Amino acid sequence: MVTFYNQAVLLIFVICLPWNESMTYDWYDLLLNLLFGLGDTLGKSALMIALSLISAGDVSAISLNKPIPASIIACILLGESFDVFDGVLVVINCVGLVLIAESANGISKDSSNVYGVLCAFVALASFVFIYFVARVLARKGKANPSLLSFMAGWIGVALSSVYLALTNAWHFPGKLDDVLMFLGLGCSTIIHFYSLTKALLTENMMFVASGMSVTIPITYIYDALFTQHKLAWQNIVGALLTVSSTLLLFTKTSCKEE
Repeated sequence: MVTFYNQAVLLIFVICLPWNESMTYDWYDLLLNLLFGLGDTLGKSALMIALSLISAGDVSAISLNKPIPASIIACILLGESFDVFDGVLVVINCVGLVLIAESANGISKDSSNVYGVLCAFVALASFVFIYFVARVLARKGKANPSLLSFMAGWIGVALSSVYLALTNAWHFPGKLDDVLMFLGLGCSTIIHFYSLTKALLTENMMFVASGMSVTIPITYIYDALFTQHKLAWQNIVGALLTVSSTLLLFTKTSCKEE
């Protein structure tokens, strides 16, 4: 239901926008836009499942760890620069991810922890994929934030509606608090998604992705203070490694841009 409400609000918002840009798209451009919407829906759905299985801190540490994977994809498929220093950052980042995944799996013998970690990695892969698609469209001069948002919105609504219908899991908010919560989620989705999409279309792929990882320590602090989740040494060291590698990549990319 969270995915349905988020994407429904995003879809309504985009439909109400004035579309001033006029472009001619071929079948490949439309396919990329479609893949963007599918990737966004898959990533958000996997993220919601992961949050129901493991701690929010571990989920954010994995799913928001986008800069390093984005840099690898950008190097292989987009021809962006990748040197020895980037390779060192990849190793540091991977070690951090392994420690975080080990901590999430080691909390108990419950197999749901494994599924939660896998879903977090699926979310990470999906988000990196849509970053890549946005950059491909931008390089072709066929990037339209309104169209990308529309694709993400209607595909999310359609797929989540089918799932909810098949599982008979429809649940509409009956209390004012629930309504306000879903409206708040929808508004945050609009602000985050639309602004991020516009940024991705104009900036270097690695630079934009780096800014998303700064919330990882905040989420761990929230977990420790409000959910009474005990942090293991793997959480702390893993988060330090992933965030430090991200900040180093951010610094390097910023210096290169200057």
